[in-house]
Amino acid sequence: MISPYEILAFMIVAPIIWVGVAIVRRFDTDGSPVEEFEAYCLRERPVLFALRPSEGAPELARAIEGKLGREGRVEHRRGRFPWTRYVLRVRIDVLESSIVIGRIERAHLRRLVESDPDLGELVEGTLRELAVSGSGWFHTELHEGDEARGLNRRGHGWACDVDRGALSNLALTETPPSWARVA
Repeated sequence: MISPYEILAFMIVAPIIWVGVAIVRRFDTDGSPVEEFEAYCLRERPVLFALRPSEGAPELARAIEGKLGREGRVEHRRGRFPWTRYVLRVRIDVLESSIVIGRIERAHLRRLVESDPDLGELVEGTLRELAVSGSGWFHTELHEGDEARGLNRRGHGWACDVDRGALSNLALTETPPSWARVA
């Protein structure tokens, strides 16, 4: 038989354990931080995508920003380690009133309770919604098929045509096209 002291001990310890588990679950991250990746994102602010629509670049930028939300936070579920473990804060710029650029402002380790939109789905969905035509370049992490690993992938990307929101003629490139390069 259980003594009253054991019941009292359970009643005191159980809430403490429950609170501890809740705190751990709230702040639990998707693995260990990769300092090199975080430093790369802060230092280089890599371009994730560049779009050159035949018309309406400012409208396209506003539509993407609207889907990003106020904080511009996205996940990247299609990439490789460590990209998939991070929440990326993305900034959208319009260059020369005809080119839309999306680049990383900051990367922080994703908490397991967080859920932000997927960057690739968000951009491609916006292109389809607005039936955009023109050309584009996507960082290699946004599409599968680049077999390079690690540092060799930096700067790689997919040049493509965009026809009424559909991507076609994807070609792997080692650098962004001249129109997509920013300082």
